[in-house]
Amino acid sequence: MSDIRKLTKKELLEKCKEHNIQKCSSKTKSQLIELLSNFVVVQPEKPIIVPPTPKDAKFKFIDLFCGVGGFNQALHKLGGHCVFASDIDEHCRNIYEKNYGLKPHGDITKVDPKSIPDFDILTGGFPCQSFSNSGKKGGFGDKRGQLYENILEIAIEKKPSFMFLENVKHIKKIDNGEVFKHIVGCIQNTGYHVETFELSPHQLGVPQQRERVIFVCIRNDLYDKTKEINKTPPEGTID
Repeated sequence: MSDIRKLTKKELLEKCKEHNIQKCSSKTKSQLIELLSNFVVVQPEKPIIVPPTPKDAKFKFIDLFCGVGGFNQALHKLGGHCVFASDIDEHCRNIYEKNYGLKPHGDITKVDPKSIPDFDILTGGFPCQSFSNSGKKGGFGDKRGQLYENILEIAIEKKPSFMFLENVKHIKKIDNGEVFKHIVGCIQNTGYHVETFELSPHQLGVPQQRERVIFVCIRNDLYDKTKEINKTPPEGTID
């Protein structure tokens, strides 16, 4: 629905008529806006168009909460090919499409996991506002703090080999660490071995201190406990 606050009272009454809302002619404009705000017009989901996979692609990945494509930059350099992306911010989606030739979908909660193309790796910088030290720290009480569940729904359906997730460092301190433990436990229950570590761009030669927690998730049947993940950032700068 377009921004109904910009409509005249006459136009609002027409909208009410379209939605079969009765007894509204005597209501004020603000009351009409409130009434119409409760009617959400659900648009049909656009079909997911799978981009052709280059012959030299080493693996396929999806990029959730993609922003302008930080994960895409990294995995593309490793030979990966992105088959699906999603972000709720329209401006980010537009930039992403210009940079990578792939138009991300919008709200991930409205995407059926079954409709997503098969892939090998899932990446996701799930929303951090409810966990950030600079935010209100709403945790799971903030709906944005529950969006990791959509990642796990996709993982259950598509069973990727690996998942690389990230969030703010402060996620480890919310509710005395209980939120962090809960998320790690949910990932484990989904069928993944989880290891976490902290990383910041300044450790890689980028002049910015932006500490993040990285979740490295390996599907249980692929996990080899004899192999250790090298968490030491490489020396030098990034290209």
